Amino acid sequence: MRGPIPRPCPVCGERPVAHRSAKSCYNCRPRGTRTPPPCRACGSTTLYYTAGLCQRCHKYAPALPEDCPYCLAWGLFKTNGGVCPACRDWRSRNPGEDLCPGCGRLQSLNKTGLCRLCWRRARALARQDDFPDQPEAQLHGHQVFISDLEQHLALATPADRRPPPRRKPIRTRPRARPRLRPFSLATHRQTTLFDIARDLTRLRRFPDPPLPELSLALEALAFEHADAYGWAVNTISAVRRGLRLLLALQDTPGAPIKASDVHLLRQIGLPVGPTLELLRNAQALEDDHRPAIVLWFEDRVQGLPTAMRQELSVWFTIMRQGSTQPPRFVPRADRTTRNNLTYALPVLHEWARAHESLREITRDDVQRALAQNPARRIDVLQGLRAIFRVLKARKLVFADPTARIFSGSPPRTIPTPQRPADLREALNSTNLTRAATASLLIFHGLRPQQIRQIRLTDLRDGRLHLDQRVIPLAPQVSTRLTAYLNYRGERWPNSANPHVFINVSTAPETAEAHYKWVNKTLGITAQQLREDRILDEAHASAGDVRRICDLFGLTVGGALRYIDAFEHPDLSGPGAGA
Repeated sequence: MRGPIPRPCPVCGERPVAHRSAKSCYNCRPRGTRTPPPCRACGSTTLYYTAGLCQRCHKYAPALPEDCPYCLAWGLFKTNGGVCPACRDWRSRNPGEDLCPGCGRLQSLNKTGLCRLCWRRARALARQDDFPDQPEAQLHGHQVFISDLEQHLALATPADRRPPPRRKPIRTRPRARPRLRPFSLATHRQTTLFDIARDLTRLRRFPDPPLPELSLALEALAFEHADAYGWAVNTISAVRRGLRLLLALQDTPGAPIKASDVHLLRQIGLPVGPTLELLRNAQALEDDHRPAIVLWFEDRVQGLPTAMRQELSVWFTIMRQGSTQPPRFVPRADRTTRNNLTYALPVLHEWARAHESLREITRDDVQRALAQNPARRIDVLQGLRAIFRVLKARKLVFADPTARIFSGSPPRTIPTPQRPADLREALNSTNLTRAATASLLIFHGLRPQQIRQIRLTDLRDGRLHLDQRVIPLAPQVSTRLTAYLNYRGERWPNSANPHVFINVSTAPETAEAHYKWVNKTLGITAQQLREDRILDEAHASAGDVRRICDLFGLTVGGALRYIDAFEHPDLSGPGAGA
């Protein structure tokens, strides 16, 4: 059974979904029949797993703690259908069932009148002690054995344990990889009458690409890319299948492949990131994929007047892309843009009932909106101010109605120390990745973003060269980093990712790890470990602001936040903090 690991049922979480396009398992279906079909491999009507296969026949199903029901052999493979191959052959050569005189069970008997288990026991004892081939040989019980390993019985004589005949090794020629040939893409694009969203889960077999030469050229490029970036064999195979499928589904054969079509491969479990990177390097990608935040923005402003939507679109574009036209704007993170618009949207929808454009908004309108949202007063004003500042700079509004409105300062969080037991657990973890990242945070207080951005070339001569700073690494940090780098070289020996900390998703690529992966690996947020280190330094240096700024790259205002918490009860006294 090929394919990805089946998705778990979202209702019960115990069994997988009934099949690839199902939303739940058979037991949790809201309507329709709940009786699973028989297994299409062995015909079993019990232990249904997914994709038409039972738990014995599916590749990713957990192993069953059962043995052969006829000879009681252990270690059955799931593909045997619950019966060992020897008993299946025995029952085909000895049809019919009767009570065995040796064990008293209803079994298939041979010409001597014994079942297979009793016959094997009698044969083994007859070889050793000259027992007759009769039911008396089973008086002292049976010797249970492992399936398909009958020749290794403990009661067999040494003469019967001959080594199997040595076979000549079969020499196989390695499969030749396709040669890289130059290819050219079509310069035209066939238009369609209407676009229909494709559902790849309905495919029963992959169609052949219309241009075999282009398919071979891209597959050859995939092999070269895999050698350079250290792809696994499964990744190479999956990318090649995805390329052939994308070429077969093109409306214009030979045209650049659209990024939106590549993202459809996620429906059938094929890799999207490596395929996009390969096509981008081959200059065979048409990047028409719209970011998720753009779709989110269009959905949120759908009910606003036309003029207001156009003004917000100008603000949204400048926030994401920045502006080199005076007054200049630096691009903001998508998270900042999303937060500002989320806080301002309820007020904008309220204003849309009486106004068509943001030019009509006055200072009194802003004051009334803030009065109606006292709990979110600071957040709402921050969101509205971010919008009107950009519109005023682009002369889309006459005046900024949020100017000179004071709503108070946001509450400042107080950094708190972590328990020493938690820090020791992270440092001494058997997970080498966790121990290395925790040591950099606990001993040197790096920023969480710096942890993800560290490159292999930044570690030189026992020092970390980062952001125009040279940090001498502590011996405890060097030891853990060396252990992690050895593990990294063994796990991903051919990875071309220049970053120090990589995982299964980023090893075949060159991107840095996600911040959620860092926090999940640590078991605690990286920012908390950094704050604990800065608090410990503030206690050790008796609140030396200059020293804190130099060690951790903080501004004076940022360092004062830790100095203000210096008199915290948990930080007073010897041994406090980390």
